[in-house]
Amino acid sequence: PRLSPATPALLATDAPTRLLALSVAPGERLSEGTWSPAAERDAHAAAGRFARALHDLDADDDDPMPLHAAVRARLVRALAEAAPLLTPGERDGLGALARGADAFSGARRVPCHRDFTPDNWMSVQTCPAGHPCVTIVDFEHARLDAAEVDLVKLRADVWPARPDLEAAFRAGYGPLCVDGAARLGALLALHAAATLAWAGRHDDPQFMALGRRALAAALA
Repeated sequence: PRLSPATPALLATDAPTRLLALSVAPGERLSEGTWSPAAERDAHAAAGRFARALHDLDADDDDPMPLHAAVRARLVRALAEAAPLLTPGERDGLGALARGADAFSGARRVPCHRDFTPDNWMSVQTCPAGHPCVTIVDFEHARLDAAEVDLVKLRADVWPARPDLEAAFRAGYGPLCVDGAARLGALLALHAAATLAWAGRHDDPQFMALGRRALAAALA
């Protein structure tokens, strides 16, 4: 309820069938349809405000492993698995970004969506007064994590070609501190390596292309 009305309302549940009944999210996915640049910027600004509200929710992090240790372990595994798919220069570049894991020392886990992309933002062309421009859907991956994890896919897949959308999002979300920027870089390296490794294991050309785009964004 603290994120309403930018999320669907939970109407009913049925535990035996693991069923959730949710209210209809208006509009269509921002990744689909035809949008004016201004409408896209408004949606990104609204998504930035939502992400800030989500990350600011109070939540107890009772994970026995500190966040910096968890991120470092994930990076070590992903970089090792992706190594055969990388050139020496790419390995060096991702390794340099991975050293940003030091910036997670003292950081805490916060509520995160963890699949925060325009695919999961339902939007309308014109925002009614007093209503958000986007409704956020698809929370199946949501859990506590580093706040910057919700910026990774945007930085990898959307913002390189549309810096105006990044500026709009950051206007809604707020600026990143120096440590936040380093954390984002490390998580972008993790995303690129993990996506490439998964694509290699499953021989999936679509995910391989996603991983290559993330790698290019990380090393840009």
